[in-house]
Amino acid sequence: KTPIAITALSAETLQKADIRSVVDLDRHVPGMIVQSGGAFPLNVTIRGIGYDGLQNNSSQPGVAFVENGVYIASPINLTSSFLDLAQMEVLRGPQVTVNGQNADGGAINATTRLATLDGLHGEGEASYGSYEYNRQRGAANIPIADTLAARFALQHEGHEGWLRAPN
Repeated sequence: KTPIAITALSAETLQKADIRSVVDLDRHVPGMIVQSGGAFPLNVTIRGIGYDGLQNNSSQPGVAFVENGVYIASPINLTSSFLDLAQMEVLRGPQVTVNGQNADGGAINATTRLATLDGLHGEGEASYGSYEYNRQRGAANIPIADTLAARFALQHEGHEGWLRAPN
């Protein structure tokens, strides 16, 4: 019964907007700023409250990242690409009651796709770019029995360096 500001993004919206990681949410979520600190973890703030790691390496994030109900403690994990998401929710404002002490600014909730019994299907994607950038993603839904199904997803992403030092 308490009102809350939420931005909810479906799997289709994430794909159409090319949202692959938390960094890409920056331009789609009002009140949320994602800054890269180079060698430091991402600085995610919602309404001005967030991670103070750029100035204080012992601080905890102020925006919680939760995947399938499990709190991901390290802000370093925010740099990884999303894999097989069903939806993404960004909750603005204090979320400590539901998401724990590190959600003063808000929470980012990621939910992966579940296996379904509606048949065998899958999807795949491959990308290639400069500096030997390559990315492969795939997912498959496999019904095993009348009441049992499995879903598999995999992803690989990598690239060569930007500088060659022969000596």
